[in-house]
Amino acid sequence: MILAPTISGILTAINQEGCSASDAPTATNTLAYLTGNGLTITDACGTGNLTVTSSDGTPSGSCPWSIIRTYTVTDACGNSSTAQQTITVDDTVAPTITCPATISQTADAGLCTAIVSITPATATDVCSTPTVVGVRSDALALNAPYPVGNTTITWTATDACGNYSNCVQTVTVTDDELPVLAPCPANITVCVGATVNFTAPTATDNCPGVTVTQTGGQPSGITFNSTGITTNTFVATDAASNQSAPCSFTVTVVEDPTLSATGDATICIGGSTLLTATPAGGFTCSPVNWEESVNGVSGWAPISGGTGNTLTVSPSVTTYYRAVYTCTGNGCDPSPLYSGNVLVAVVNPPSISVSGGGSICAGSSAIITASTSGGTGTCGITWESSTNGIDWVVIAGETGAIYTTPALSTGTYYYRATYGCSGSGCAPATAGVTVLVNANPSPDFGMADLSVCANEQGVTYTLSSTYNNYTWAVTGGTIASGGGSVDASVTVNWGAAGNGTVSVTVSDGNTCNGTTTANVTINSRPTVTYCQSPDYCLTSEGGVSFNIQGGLPPYTVSWTPAGGTPSSPATNVPAGIFNINGLQGLVDYTFTITDANGCSPEQ
Repeated sequence: MILAPTISGILTAINQEGCSASDAPTATNTLAYLTGNGLTITDACGTGNLTVTSSDGTPSGSCPWSIIRTYTVTDACGNSSTAQQTITVDDTVAPTITCPATISQTADAGLCTAIVSITPATATDVCSTPTVVGVRSDALALNAPYPVGNTTITWTATDACGNYSNCVQTVTVTDDELPVLAPCPANITVCVGATVNFTAPTATDNCPGVTVTQTGGQPSGITFNSTGITTNTFVATDAASNQSAPCSFTVTVVEDPTLSATGDATICIGGSTLLTATPAGGFTCSPVNWEESVNGVSGWAPISGGTGNTLTVSPSVTTYYRAVYTCTGNGCDPSPLYSGNVLVAVVNPPSISVSGGGSICAGSSAIITASTSGGTGTCGITWESSTNGIDWVVIAGETGAIYTTPALSTGTYYYRATYGCSGSGCAPATAGVTVLVNANPSPDFGMADLSVCANEQGVTYTLSSTYNNYTWAVTGGTIASGGGSVDASVTVNWGAAGNGTVSVTVSDGNTCNGTTTANVTINSRPTVTYCQSPDYCLTSEGGVSFNIQGGLPPYTVSWTPAGGTPSSPATNVPAGIFNINGLQGLVDYTFTITDANGCSPEQ
């Protein structure tokens, strides 16, 4: 009887990790394997002689692959039974993926996006080359521009069996571009009381969401009532907190325009002077213009070329001037604005006349007077002298209208005065005089001896020259005769001993005076007593005794008898007793006694 081995149970299926059917495990053709994996095998003849063989069917499917492996158990008699085992080979291992590094990049200029170069993730797999696919979080193509902010790319690596792995790459685009404020308002200038309106600047940016903020100053539409400078500042801030450069402009508030003019002056005909206008405040102002009028009230006329803060004028007659200032700036009143009047008076140039020249006498001073007129400014007189009328020398320290010369000696002198003024156009004027200095007369008595005796009478003094006029004076005596204004001599009766003078002042045809004084010594006279009686004088008969005193010894004594011949004089007679003997009786004698000064005793 033919009995095949009996096989019961189910052989444990095998799940094998692998990349293809060829990765199925090699069959284990042993009875132990089969019985160890779910089968019960028996045989009528026992199991000791059983053999196991196997064969694999054609694989089916893919990922996984299915293989039916058939085991045949054969006994010693060739009887066999089979059992099948299902082998599944499957690839369940996901690929290994490597993500690119995070990318940080600034937005492209002027854009809120950036073109980013993307390098795909890399992947490996044990069985096949996986495919790698990246998907952006915004679902745009990988090469599309990336917006500012974070964009993720999810990379997925998938192998042939559909196993996959993924990773996430972050692309960060930053906005570093500053917003731009434009246009920034221009600086504004207004006068006090003006309302200032302006259009705030607007901002542009590479990304939306920019805002404009005023960080300083005053808003538009504010009225400014005081002077000063206000700075208005605006900034723009974008969504990335980037802040623009500030836009700043000033609002300058100035006073209403004011205008003053100076230059009041007095000038000479042909002179000039500078007028000065001082404009202040206001803005958008035209240059200062000048007008003139002859009366300062009406008839104002513009001056040709009279533009600017200063003006040099040279009127020929007294003229009034004013400055005109026009400002058209916002809120500036009034316009036009006129300064006060500036008066330029025109006077005659300096003039001078000089008097006081002519003839004077030597030793006298000439008084010269300057009379001035005209001119303006600081005026003064300068005196000069000359000995020839050509070469002049300034007289130091002399600036008055009257100049008194020093005492002058005989000769001809020239003097002139120059009258100058600092005023414009005031040319100096000069006038002069000639001074002729005549010699003074020199009267002289022509006498060598001017000594007289006390009480000497009738002494005549006569000048050696004649003059037009005489003035006589005598001290120590009296004028006996002459001594009148037309007398060239004087007769004097002298008085007591001492000193006397005879003075005369004469005047010549030039009214020049000369004086001479004779100092006269009035000598005392000697005194004498005498006796001629022998009884009393103790002299012999025919003798005379004299006691001579005073005067100036020695004396000279002489005597002459009546009708007789004079005696030889006795000289060098000393003071005291002097006796004369041998005189004739009954004869009259004349005795003459003179002292050393020639003086005799009074009779």
